[in-house]
Amino acid sequence: MRKLLALFVMLVVLGVCAQSYGFLVVYNVSCPVKGVDDTTAVTIPLKGYLVLNLDDVDGDLVDANLILYGKDSDKNKVYVVLNDSDSNDFLDISIQRQGEQVIVGIDAGGPFDFESLMLGKVKATNVGLADKQDIPGSLKGVIAVWDGILLDTGQDVTATGNISATNWSGATKYINKEGWTQDQTVTQLRTDLEDKGYEAVVLLP
Repeated sequence: MRKLLALFVMLVVLGVCAQSYGFLVVYNVSCPVKGVDDTTAVTIPLKGYLVLNLDDVDGDLVDANLILYGKDSDKNKVYVVLNDSDSNDFLDISIQRQGEQVIVGIDAGGPFDFESLMLGKVKATNVGLADKQDIPGSLKGVIAVWDGILLDTGQDVTATGNISATNWSGATKYINKEGWTQDQTVTQLRTDLEDKGYEAVVLLP
């Protein structure tokens, strides 16, 4: 009897481990900013990817990554990766739902120093799972940079701009259908950028 009970418990644990506790949404981000680097006026046409790992029960945030790419002050094609957890922990993202609206707050620290606030309306969306999920198809808001780097470690920027994020539907459905992990998704996005000639910014310790 004890062996049967132990076997039953083990099967339950394995079943729980096999369940999906979340899903991923990939957003294409556009956030061009204008401001100053010391006393020099700058315009930086930033683009990026926002990867959200969301709980499939209530849509709460599990984890996130923000990849920004563009050109540095020497016109080199570069990108940076900010993580909400794990390797660099430069990213702090909050998600709050109020009725049919979702409020997404972004706060970047470390060598970065910028904040963003975006809003979007949720709707039932095919994300590549059996059931549709309530997510915002697009988000819009503002970004403010406070004397921090963006794509260039030698450039301390203070700037403002508008920011938008649009669900990359094809990528979102593919990675969830194929069961990609968050790390796999970020790695593929980085690989795609490097295939286009972008290089990772080396952040000083």
